[in-house]
Amino acid sequence: MKAFTSSALLLLVAGLFAGVPAQQINSAYRFIDESQAAGLWAGYMLADRGDAGFGPKSGPVFGGRYSIRVSGPFQIEVEGAYIPATRAVLDTAVVDSMYERVGEADMNMALLNGSLRFNLTGARTWHNLQPFFAFGAGAVLDLSGENGADADVPADARFDLGTRFAGQLGGGIEWFATRQLTVRLDARNVLWKISTPDPFLLGRLGEETVADEWLQNGMFSLGLSLRF
Repeated sequence: MKAFTSSALLLLVAGLFAGVPAQQINSAYRFIDESQAAGLWAGYMLADRGDAGFGPKSGPVFGGRYSIRVSGPFQIEVEGAYIPATRAVLDTAVVDSMYERVGEADMNMALLNGSLRFNLTGARTWHNLQPFFAFGAGAVLDLSGENGADADVPADARFDLGTRFAGQLGGGIEWFATRQLTVRLDARNVLWKISTPDPFLLGRLGEETVADEWLQNGMFSLGLSLRF
């Protein structure tokens, strides 16, 4: 009888606990299964025109990127961007202690680079957010060449960016709207070097003009990516 009573009590307790739902722990972190992403973005470049003013003016920028996770928090990204800019055309004549501005020319540029991205939350999101830092290197190309008001200055005084090394450093945050669709906001500093045409290095003002100058350009962008 005693054995029967003990068994009945055990069954009753088991039945009571069977009706209690299991405790669930809701984590703010979620692992990202997809390792690749591709997307488009648009933004604005705050351009550094240099001391003499040969560099491009500020304006819009459009691009696309592809990324792949290589290990833990690290991703490799390749990116291409188009920058439809203009620049001032300067003559060697000096007006009010500045080189004379004779007009404008197109300075449409292509920016190509590869970057290493470090995700602060690793291969996970925190409340669907993934902050990151990135740095990389590549090249900037002037697609326009000589044009516009360049014809109004001597050939040896015409500015030409050509093809230059470009480096970048920045960071941002990516919001995972769904597992595969993300919205990304980032800011970066993009650097490239320009060279001053030789005639501008002559005379009193030329003595104060640098032959080569690194320009730091702030770039801000918003984009959409599809993960797969």
